[in-house]
Amino acid sequence: MPPKILQCVQHPGGVRRGFAQRVSTYFQVTADMTAEETFAREIVPLRNIRDNNEKIILTLDKVTLGNYDGIRIIHLLDWLLTQ
Repeated sequence: MPPKILQCVQHPGGVRRGFAQRVSTYFQVTADMTAEETFAREIVPLRNIRDNNEKIILTLDKVTLGNYDGIRIIHLLDWLLTQ
């Protein structure tokens, strides 16, 4: 079984009670998630992270887009055009 790879990006958050906080966003990238096994392989590692940081899966397929338990699945090109 290949290792699970997650990319976590930290960026400046806001200021809370005088302390600067950092916010992390977790990214998972896959070409296609239409197969049930692939969907599970990509989403399970993010579901296992028990924090309130944003979790995003970027994909090239347009079938599985949406929000699954707070994990956003976004088409890669749409995400790139909004950045």
